[in-house]
Amino acid sequence: MCLLLTGQFETAIDLLNQIEQFRCHAVHIGIYLHESRLLSTASKTDSPMCKFYIIYQKMFQLSLYSNNNINN
Repeated sequence: MCLLLTGQFETAIDLLNQIEQFRCHAVHIGIYLHESRLLSTASKTDSPMCKFYIIYQKMFQLSLYSNNNINN
């Protein structure tokens, strides 16, 4: 839910899709977001803002991974 609230729609759909019982929800959310033109498509991934978002997302994921390893 936090991913959707923070606008990380593609990541939220991917996560839901990985869990069998939520796959149907991933499809419906994906359809809605696509129809609302809120999903990034392959043609938009070359934009500077999209590249920045991808780099930021990767850095955030790495920081979460690092924090989890430190705490364990």
